[in-house]
Order: sequence, then structure tokens, then C-alpha cells
Amino acid sequence: MPALTKEGDLACQDCEQSCAEVYSVCLSVALATVWIPWLGGGIGVACTAESWYCLARCHAEGHACCPKDCGGYCCSYGEQCSNSGCCPSDQITCGGKCCAKGESCCGDTCCAPGFSCCGGTCCPNACCGDTCCGAGIPCCGDRCCSFPNTPPPPPPPNNCIFGGVPCGTKCCPPGLQCCNFFNGQPDCKTSCLH
Repeated sequence: MPALTKEGDLACQDCEQSCAEVYSVCLSVALATVWIPWLGGGIGVACTAESWYCLARCHAEGHACCPKDCGGYCCSYGEQCSNSGCCPSDQITCGGKCCAKGESCCGDTCCAPGFSCCGGTCCPNACCGDTCCGAGIPCCGDRCCSFPNTPPPPPPPNNCIFGGVPCGTKCCPPGLQCCNFFNGQPDCKTSCLH
């Protein structure tokens, strides 16, 4: 059964101690009045009842000995209930489990630091919409890009060794301009303006 933190245990002991002190004072009064039989006996019974009530209050949910009732066990202030006991205040519970420090919750799973919840799973990479992208793949809007984040290829070299102007993968003869490149063929004209 989980135990209270050290601070919680001390608060519980203080509460129980105050009950014992109230009982002692009450019994002292009862003993002082023992020569009045009808009063002394009644006070003794009242002292016992008050002591039990005080202890029950100490152990009631939300009080010193049970700040947080977890159904069969109690946790200290700030702690959370988990399937395996009390989860410290600097950690979170997820799916009934206590996650390690720095972890986050995704559905019922604890995600390692640096992972994000993406579409209900822990994702170590970019999350686009509800899709966890592969390593090094950025988002293109709410989708994973279909290519890794690499620079575009360099333009083709100028292969027009006899002069002219490059046009796609071909060359326009000297004196003509490249106006378009379509279906693998250059569109060479004296002027691209009409």
C-alpha cells in the first residue's frame, strides 16, 4: 500500500497527536469529576467518542492522513493516483501509469522527452496533421512532404559548345532565344515577344 510523503506523514502524526491531547485533557476532567458518579462516567464515554471522531476526521478524505483518496490507498497533496500507487507531484499519470520525469502523455502512453503526440502515437519527428513523418521529412501544410529536406539539384551545365543558348536539355542555335521547352523539345524563336 502506498505511503504518504514525509511531509504528509508528519501532518498525519500531528493530527493524531492533537487527538491524543484532546483525549488526555478530556480524561483529566473525567477523573477530576469521578467523585460525581453520574457525571464522571458520562464524560469518560464522551471522551472516547470524541477521540474516535477526531481520529476518523484525521483519516477522512481531504484531511491530514488522507489528502487524496485513491480508492484503497491515500496519496499526499499534489500527488496523483496511478495503478501502481502514488505518482509524485513532478510527474504525470497517463493511462493509469506514472510517467517518468519529463515524459508527456499521448492517449494511454507515456512519450519520451522530445517526442510529441501525433495521431494518438508518440512521434519523434515532425507531426503533420495527424501523421508522424519519417526522419528528416518536413511538413508541407498538414501533410508530410514527399521528399526529404534537401536542396534542389543544380541547373544543367551549358552544353551549347558551338554557341547558342541553353533551352532545357537542348540548345537554341546562335541568334535565337529559348522561349519554351516542352515535351523534351526546345521552342527557339528570334523573339519570345509576339
